[in-house]
Amino acid sequence: MATSEKFKEKYKNLNKEQKKAVDTTDGPLMVVAGPGSGKTEILSLRVANILAGTQVRPSNILCLTFTDSAAINMRKRLIPLLGVDAYRVAIHTFHNFCVDVIGRFPDFFYGGATFSAADELVQVEVLEEIFKEMAYDNPLRSIHPEEGYVYLKDAQFAISNLKKAGLTPDEFAKVLEHNETSLEYLNPLLDEVFSARISKDIIAQVERLIKELKSKKEKPLPVSYWKTLKESVIDSLVLTIKQSELSEKPSGVLSDWKAK
Repeated sequence: MATSEKFKEKYKNLNKEQKKAVDTTDGPLMVVAGPGSGKTEILSLRVANILAGTQVRPSNILCLTFTDSAAINMRKRLIPLLGVDAYRVAIHTFHNFCVDVIGRFPDFFYGGATFSAADELVQVEVLEEIFKEMAYDNPLRSIHPEEGYVYLKDAQFAISNLKKAGLTPDEFAKVLEHNETSLEYLNPLLDEVFSARISKDIIAQVERLIKELKSKKEKPLPVSYWKTLKESVIDSLVLTIKQSELSEKPSGVLSDWKAK
């Protein structure tokens, strides 16, 4: 497959590290990048480059992502680069890919039993049954006479995020327990700095707070590869201080942080 003009045009706009990622067509590669840094663009160009420079067929490439919107976005980016071959590249969410494999090879799963993923209606029904069995004083059981369970949407959103994060219910419970312990000392320290009206002295106070938090010892998080609540707060405050230094109204940046 020849390299398209669209590929050449997009490739020209990449920086050195991005070009290195696109040019690596063999073996494992990890790209570490933040939101909005062009990860999807790099992946789509790398797919196009692999197809242009090797004997790999479009149907031999598998792209996995977390959300349906990201999968759709990936396909849209590939169409100008590959034309009709963009539809031959397998692009799935992790969940959708697993469902597809089980659907195509049912004999290897559950004794050949067929199944389908629960749609939103079934998910709601399952959650409603769970909420119904909860104790009357459980906040999740709060119900609106016309709109149903008040926290049902929140529960769906939380479950979705936990699935994306790869956390089991037991791991999540351990994280919550660790967070509760952290909040016992975090809340008073944060309150000491942020309870009063934000003034021009706030940056110096926050810098002292960051230093104090860093020196604070705590038990390691029981789940690997995840930051503790303290570490997340420190990272957030450090980033906010950097943003305030670039702002004409530094205290306003800290006020926004406090509000959030």
